[in-house]
Parts: sequence; C-alpha cells; structure tokens
Amino acid sequence: MLTTGGFIAVPDEQKIVVLANLVSDREARGTVLIVPPFGKSAKDLFIFAYYLWRAGFNVFRFDARNHVGLSSGEIVNFTLSSLHKDLRLVAETLRDAGFDDLTLLCVSLSAPVTFKYAAGRAGVRGIVSVIGAVDVQFAVEKAGNCSVDAYRRKDEDRLPSQTILGYDVLADEFVRDMDTGEFSPLDSIVEAVRRAPCPVHFVMAADDDWVPPERMQRVHQVAPKGSTLTSFEGVSHEFGRSVQTTKRICLEVCRLCGLTSGGEDEAWQVPNFAEILRANTAEASSVDALSRKPLGRQWKS
Repeated sequence: MLTTGGFIAVPDEQKIVVLANLVSDREARGTVLIVPPFGKSAKDLFIFAYYLWRAGFNVFRFDARNHVGLSSGEIVNFTLSSLHKDLRLVAETLRDAGFDDLTLLCVSLSAPVTFKYAAGRAGVRGIVSVIGAVDVQFAVEKAGNCSVDAYRRKDEDRLPSQTILGYDVLADEFVRDMDTGEFSPLDSIVEAVRRAPCPVHFVMAADDDWVPPERMQRVHQVAPKGSTLTSFEGVSHEFGRSVQTTKRICLEVCRLCGLTSGGEDEAWQVPNFAEILRANTAEASSVDALSRKPLGRQWKS
C-alpha cells in the first residue's frame, strides 16, 4: 500500500496534512474520507485506511489543526468548529481533484462534526459513524469526569482546562464553541442527521458508557431511507483496546462503505497481519517527509 500526500496551505502560515491511499490496479469502488476523532492522528487511523484500501476504496485521512498529528496548532486549543472547518477545506480540495462523491467515515467525537457538515449538502454519498458521540455534552462529561455547566455559568472556581483522554483542552472556549456551533444539545444532532443527503450507517457499542444506546437509536430513527444501525455486543467506547474487536469493526466499516458505493452486501476477509505490519512500517517511515511537501495535483480520480 503506497501512502502519498502533502499539506494544504491555509492562512497565517498554517497547514493541514492529508494522506492518501489510492487504488491503482483497478477501478476504485468509491472514495472514503476519514474524519479524525479527538486525540487520534491520521497515522493512528492507519488500520481503517488499510482495510478500506484492500477492499478497493480510495482512502484519504487528514490531521486536523489544533489537534494531535502533523498539522498546525496544539490540541489545547481544540474546538469542534475548527475540525468542522478543516473537514470542509479537505473535502473541497478532494472535489477540486475530481473526487466528487465522498463517503465520510467518522469516529466518536468527529461524528457530530461530520453530521453538521453533511446536513443539506450535496456531494456526500454516504456516512459511516463508528461509536459516534451523538450527545456531545454527555460524552465530554463522561470522558473528562467533569461538568460543562460550570463553564456556562462562569463559576469562579472552574479550571481553565479539562483533561480528556489524556489531553488538556481549554474548557471555556470548547464549551462556548460547542454551544454557539450547535453541536449540543442532542436535538441539534438529531436535526443534522435528519437533513443528511444520504444514508447514515451507525455502528454502536452496546456497552458504551459515553454514548447511551437509547440516544443513538433516537438519532438513527430520523436518518434517511437506507440507513442502518449495527450493534456490537460486549464492546465499549474504547474498542481499540481489543485487536479482535477492531478487526470486526473494520470489516463492518468495509461492508457499510460498500453499501454507500452501490455495491451488494458482501462479507470481507481479514487482511494478512504480516502485510498490515509491513505496510504500517513503510508508511511510518515516509509520513514526516510527506508532511513537509505542498499538496500538488498528483491525485486524479
């Protein structure tokens, strides 16, 4: 698997690093853009990219600004609106290169951003949401063991930052952006999914403490015709801690992306572990160099 890419230059000398894995030996089944969840870089999302590429998809990943990874900014300044803006910039860049009908793959906290981006927008062929944090306030409070209400009230004893999944984030700005950007309450995400221009396929962890099943089901109920909901029993929000569970979810993602591309419902085989390891090692040795290269016109659909 060859990984190519470079950076998109944005104002104030900032950059967004994009990685691509393109099908070269046959016609691609479709194009998948992976939207990074909180605390995960494009390199961390290699396993999704590899499975999808082996299944015949062109796959793109990016490092958001104000996040982990190789793009500009620090994660302490992370907001959902910043990720939303970067998703739009990357999607526009791909469309300019001829990749018009995108399937968006989102995970955890990138799901509400993806839903808001896609609402009422043409050019999105399908959405696959893996353990999507549909109720942002609930998920953030669970992950950070804190209450966002203290920041809405401007309590004097509130801490300037909160630690979520091991990363400090400026809480005042995050909560303000969460509210003004309408990423919360749950009703706003319900409405965004209702306005999706395509099927939305949900993958849910049945034992998810951060995403109550009844809230996921509520969002699924308003999704467009053709949408599906898959529940993995005995799985929690942090499914990546189990190799076997990660494989199962990757196969389900391939199946659902196949449905969005108009293919038949089919089973996918687990790639050879040695092949995955070799590809991951090869990519790791090239990504830093790619991040210093301006994105050219090397991608053609």
